[in-house]
Amino acid sequence: MKSVHLDFPRPQYVSVPEGFITALAARAYDVDYGVVHEAKQVLAVAYQSNSAESKRVTPALVFHQTRPQGEGLARFGEELASAGFESDVDQIILSRAVAGAIAGVRAKDGKVRAAIPMTPSLALAQNPRGLAGTRNPPDLGGILERFFLVGSTFSSGGQLTAADHWVRAAEHRRAVDRVIRAVDTAASSTFFRAGPNRKLGEWAMGVNDHIAGTPFSWFHRVWIKLCSPAWVEALPARVWVDWANTVLRLAFGLGYLWEVAWYERVSRSVIGGGTEGPGELLKSIGPLLPWKEQTSGISVRDVASSTKWRVLRSNNVRDRIREWAEAEGPFADAGEELAAMRLDEHFRAELTDALSAPSGSNENLWEAINYALLTREGTGPDADHYGFLRKNGRRFSVPDPGVEWIAAVASLSCSGPGTSTDVGQLVKDLRELGLRPELGDLVMRLEQAGVARGSADADQAVAIEAAF
Repeated sequence: MKSVHLDFPRPQYVSVPEGFITALAARAYDVDYGVVHEAKQVLAVAYQSNSAESKRVTPALVFHQTRPQGEGLARFGEELASAGFESDVDQIILSRAVAGAIAGVRAKDGKVRAAIPMTPSLALAQNPRGLAGTRNPPDLGGILERFFLVGSTFSSGGQLTAADHWVRAAEHRRAVDRVIRAVDTAASSTFFRAGPNRKLGEWAMGVNDHIAGTPFSWFHRVWIKLCSPAWVEALPARVWVDWANTVLRLAFGLGYLWEVAWYERVSRSVIGGGTEGPGELLKSIGPLLPWKEQTSGISVRDVASSTKWRVLRSNNVRDRIREWAEAEGPFADAGEELAAMRLDEHFRAELTDALSAPSGSNENLWEAINYALLTREGTGPDADHYGFLRKNGRRFSVPDPGVEWIAAVASLSCSGPGTSTDVGQLVKDLRELGLRPELGDLVMRLEQAGVARGSADADQAVAIEAAF
């Protein structure tokens, strides 16, 4: 580990789950939406916006929707037919049905709706500015790439990026699914004046600061697995996107929660005169979110109040460590940096004050973590089946993943589609994510999801079969 200070970019909450893949696609492709605007303005694109958002005008932003309407519907239908999409229904009816089918989850009280990013053209039917509604949203794609890189076991540059892996998966989907290929071709011809055009592939360069046994290493391994041809061919297109969003949401939310826990663990070691090295500190970080049995009371299972307090307080701790590292560094490695921290009495006093001070303001980080992990809509046609946390009343949030989440995460513990593993391997993967469910509760959830095989009293030897 090179440095105690990780220098992760500051995040903002992602308004819709599809925004994660769109952020990666935006790093991989250029498009021309054919919208004329002033030089000082930038384009904020959404597949669909509510009436207020679509009419909003600012000196900095031009808002644009790509969902075909009016004459655009007719053109979309013509392009579908030209691309080989055969149907006996009227062209307008067909184009309207397809336009509705590719619309993503509608967030409660949300202003925008994204297209389901099954292909490059659908992923780029919106852009990060349009989904965030701001000129300069945080670089979500860059954050995901940073997390992907620190989870890698490569010791130096020259490896594919997370976006590169997604592009390969999306291109393979186009190659093996003629319906998806037709929709992608029609969308490209209708939504854009030119594009998507592949940018020059970016290699992940520089010496890697690998952080093993964390949400980052889980993300790196599982993302490569999910983007492989085997999983692309095994999963239906919509399910693959849902699983990909699940992986990205977990990596994002739990990655930042791990950062909070890391700075807290470092601070307590420095203040307490500990002698642990970076590796020992990494291994000593406990669960990121307590995951109690479903039979426990709601107040016992709640993670919202304690987690929010830790996240809000973390800004003070992180700032003290960052400022000290900038003033005193550079150091040869994190071990040397830790030793220097422990010798600085003034710095130890600052960390003590930061840990005991009021929680402060760090709402952006809390909202980013919370919304990544939270089930957006529990029921109805726009239900979010892949959230990890579930609201219970206004005050409480509890770990309560649905069967779809369990099926996805458990299946990705298997070596590939149609293969099996056991609960012991899944427990290892969940520990890597910072999650430690009660074994009995986990087995029960696996049985509910239909992926557990064998006797429940076999404990960690219970077999898990991939859902596809």
